[in-house]
Amino acid sequence: MANTLNVTFRWLLIGSAAVFALAISVALALPFPASIQFASLINWAAVLSVLAGAASLLGVGITEIFHSTSAETKTSREYVKPTPGVRLPLSFCGLGLVLAIYYGLHVFWWNPLATAPGYTLSEIYSLMKETNQFSLFVVIVWGFIVALLLAALPNVHEWLRGMASYSTKRAIGFCSLAVAIACFLLHLGWGWHMGVGLADTFITSGADYSPTAVPFGVATLVLGALGIYGLFAPARAR
Repeated sequence: MANTLNVTFRWLLIGSAAVFALAISVALALPFPASIQFASLINWAAVLSVLAGAASLLGVGITEIFHSTSAETKTSREYVKPTPGVRLPLSFCGLGLVLAIYYGLHVFWWNPLATAPGYTLSEIYSLMKETNQFSLFVVIVWGFIVALLLAALPNVHEWLRGMASYSTKRAIGFCSLAVAIACFLLHLGWGWHMGVGLADTFITSGADYSPTAVPFGVATLVLGALGIYGLFAPARAR
């Protein structure tokens, strides 16, 4: 019974992550008038998926206590191919670096120009500095935190390879989720800092005015959903 519930909760968690990623991706991709029309539906889908995901995660944790892992461990040792080596996390580190560079271009170049049309980039930053709305120190600190996270990914992967349950699927899930978290931290640090600074300086809403935010947001959501699938998908019984 506990095993069945555990599998059920795992798939509910994966489904909730997929629905959340889809709902937010649609919200990001829709143009402004259309997004207003579907705002209520998108908000309900996002909120319900978060609540369902939280309940499912709790269910996974509770049922895992009573879940028999002997068969899964045996399957992992006998049937699963060796976990990919360091090339896998290094590939995801490269992906994370590309996404970080892209987001840096968006948040520090493309979006400021779209938020304050008629101003040059140097004029925008001069005005932000005059009103104490831009801090290079904050930008460097958040970038350093994300760089540390990505740099630690190969080492953590190598440590996890010693676990019998750490299959190829789990490895891909872990690396995907780590990059998604790194992207979210950049959005939290760089995006919030620049959004508030531009809003207070030019009296705007603080939202992204450049459509270049969409690819980064969708990529983060897809990586997050893929990570949850890889980490929580039930192992196949042999």
